[in-house]
Amino acid sequence: MFYGPTGKGLPSEKIGGGERGCLRTLDLYHKLGVEYVVIEKPTLGRGKVTFLYNSFVSPFILIFTLLKNPQSPVHIVGFYEHQLFYEYMMFLISKLFGRKIVYELRNGTMVKTYNHHSWLYKIAMKNMIEKSEVVLCQGLEFVDFIHENWKANTIYYPNYVMNKFLCPYHAER
Repeated sequence: MFYGPTGKGLPSEKIGGGERGCLRTLDLYHKLGVEYVVIEKPTLGRGKVTFLYNSFVSPFILIFTLLKNPQSPVHIVGFYEHQLFYEYMMFLISKLFGRKIVYELRNGTMVKTYNHHSWLYKIAMKNMIEKSEVVLCQGLEFVDFIHENWKANTIYYPNYVMNKFLCPYHAER
């Protein structure tokens, strides 16, 4: 299972780097022959009302998908910061079902964000990192920071753009 934003249903000018990175990961999974089910992560790209609705139903979609796919691991794309506690809820639901977790750190500000948040935020981040089977890190500084602070299986997963995802410039964006 893959929980992340893929830009499904968004106009191309609203698809950003996070969505492109998720599409790249899914493309790699496809090329490797890995079957996956996408659970779309709520974004503000379709407006606040849709975001709130999707934020409410996504945990139920996750539970339904976990029940339907009893052996599947869960890949959670983490943008942490303002989304950490929601991501933590999705993480805990997956763990409750006994799933292995791949937690992918994106967004480039993990260390700064961690250092400037509350003790509760730090506990949630620490638990997700320590209790995931593997943590994919898009920055080498994440790998170093995690190794200095916790025992976690980390893999450096560089951020790059695949040519097939390059689109013409959209002035609206």
